Amino acid sequence: MNKLKLSYPVETVIISQVFGVNSQMYSDPKYGGVNGHPGIDFMAQDGYPVYATHDGLASFQIDGGGGHGVVIVTDKEFDDGNGGQCYYKTVYWHLVDGYKYPKWKSPFQDKTGFTPVKNGELIGYADNTGASTGSHLHFSLKPVAKGEAWGTWYNIEQKNGYNGNIDPQPFFDGSYPQTIHNLEAQVNVLQKIVDLLKQLFKTPK
Repeated sequence: MNKLKLSYPVETVIISQVFGVNSQMYSDPKYGGVNGHPGIDFMAQDGYPVYATHDGLASFQIDGGGGHGVVIVTDKEFDDGNGGQCYYKTVYWHLVDGYKYPKWKSPFQDKTGFTPVKNGELIGYADNTGASTGSHLHFSLKPVAKGEAWGTWYNIEQKNGYNGNIDPQPFFDGSYPQTIHNLEAQVNVLQKIVDLLKQLFKTPK
């Protein structure tokens, strides 16, 4: 079974808060009422680009506290770590309110439902919306399964003390968004060279 691999969601990786820490703060219902920090915080100032960490289906969402974010669900199943398979959901939170700042609007903000997205694709910009004390990117990971209705999902580990979130750190493969973009550019150039060579050495009929 394939293990899920994630690229980093930002081009400069500085982690300001790891998974599971600050239990006293996060036990407050305002911050989720959980056992500790339910994700990883990346340092990111207002307007800093945020990228998809894997292929999947993306949806722009706004929570009850005014937090803006993008949720991406994998488009296939991966190893669940327990001998089975599951889908995974990544969450990118505290993004810019694109209605207030249109130049930083997420590409998914005006779309409904789930939209296909590729690893390394721009999905929004960091900010401080919702339950946040300063601009940053909150990133979290949840193993999920399909619900009965299309487009619905439920968290497999919902009762783990972190509302179904698990530590994303072991899933990062060390790749950065710009690395993915560079590889795609190289592949495109190579494909154009191959097409040109085919034309040059095409056998006459």
